[in-house]
Amino acid sequence: MRELFNVIQRAFALAEGEHILPEHLEQPDALVPRKIVLGSFKQARTQAIEEFERRYLSEMLRQHHGNVTQAARAAQKERRAFGRLLKRYHIDRVVRS
Repeated sequence: MRELFNVIQRAFALAEGEHILPEHLEQPDALVPRKIVLGSFKQARTQAIEEFERRYLSEMLRQHHGNVTQAARAAQKERRAFGRLLKRYHIDRVVRS
């Protein structure tokens, strides 16, 4: 019951208008349990790094409305290197709302 209350309270805080939308009910990524690779330490580390990079790149693009140059600048990466990472992870440069 406490978890439900926390989710509703968070959604209320995130809602900008009078209505709570489905995206306001999503849990922060830090709270979503993840499956850990039960292989070697190296495999688990590689998986964690790849997951971080995917999320980081997606969030930078979202914050900069799909503008790769601005996102790369904010990430303090060269635009070409940032673009290669987007390609590596098959991240679409179009921002969806």
